[in-house]
Amino acid sequence: DPEIGEKSIKVQGTITAIGSTGAIVYIQDSTVADGKHAAVQVFCNNEKLSGEKHLCSDSFDTFKKSFAIGDRIEVIADGVGVDKCQPRIEMKTNKIVVNVIEKSGTQIKPIVLKASDIASSNIKNEYNGTLVTVNGLTITGKSGANRNAKDGDNSVLTVLSRLMIIKSGTFESGTYNITGIVANFKTAGLMPRSESDFAEIK
Repeated sequence: DPEIGEKSIKVQGTITAIGSTGAIVYIQDSTVADGKHAAVQVFCNNEKLSGEKHLCSDSFDTFKKSFAIGDRIEVIADGVGVDKCQPRIEMKTNKIVVNVIEKSGTQIKPIVLKASDIASSNIKNEYNGTLVTVNGLTITGKSGANRNAKDGDNSVLTVLSRLMIIKSGTFESGTYNITGIVANFKTAGLMPRSESDFAEIK
């Protein structure tokens, strides 16, 4: 749970995703076993690294060189906003400060959900931001860079090209166990972080 003061919010969590494009990081509370209301997006939209305290950088490559999935961090910011339908920590007037608590710690294991657990109709999805795996997803088509999929129960799920760029000609057919971050950008879906999050079932 975040600690909220009059002028700032302070939250600790383990990094589960760092966007390949866009200054987006996801952190999750490893003590919440069911993954519900356990994660939040951090929008790193300011300044460069400074001393032992790291500021989110508009040159996001600098941030990515300093942190890795599995690092446990503390984020101090003065803004809470919404990215489409999901909450996020962001800068209001003061710079976002990121302190390292534990470097290269234990990565959070994804919880297993069904496609029906991630519903577009559920705007306040309790798994928003959580790292999950959905098994047995068959790719049925694409919408721009996104992929359309359904599971064995014929529940539909959008695989979102956001944390990684899903390249044209890849993952356009086949069945996979897909790991990623639950997101709701007015369309709920799953955001894989890299190609290794697609485990093909042959």
